[in-house]
Amino acid sequence: MTPQSGTPVELVTDTERAWLAMIRRVQSGKNDLIMVGRRNTPGSTALGSTSRKLMHKCPCPVWVVKPDSELLHDSVLSATDLTPVGDAAVQLGGSIAKAYGCEFHVVHAWQRTLEMQFEAERYTEEELAAQCTEIDEAARKHILDACHAFDPELVSFLRRDPGR
Repeated sequence: MTPQSGTPVELVTDTERAWLAMIRRVQSGKNDLIMVGRRNTPGSTALGSTSRKLMHKCPCPVWVVKPDSELLHDSVLSATDLTPVGDAAVQLGGSIAKAYGCEFHVVHAWQRTLEMQFEAERYTEEELAAQCTEIDEAARKHILDACHAFDPELVSFLRRDPGR
């Protein structure tokens, strides 16, 4: 992929550790997305130290690219925990999916609370199923509202697949 004509490109070299230099650029407002390549170490599926540090410490989204991977994809998956940072992940993933005409999927997993587990014996199976449906629907509404608030068209890119 090459920059379009007129797209500003900047080459920066730095003597800092790579992950630290990138984080400092983000903190100073110069960048808001980091794309970093993953080394192709034979037999290893682990991220390198730079990628790991960026994933843990960087205050902006980090996209780790594997060697020989296609940059254009058919689908995008965003995970959310229904917090503002999860909403940001959904919005960024949705923007990428929309820009490239991809299917867009959002995943949110939840676990029964300890209270629900203790009270499970007091409820019928139907009542427990109704509680789970209520939680699922609240999560779905949160995700759709976050997408709609960011970009009303984004909701149409979500693939409705409530499979478990």
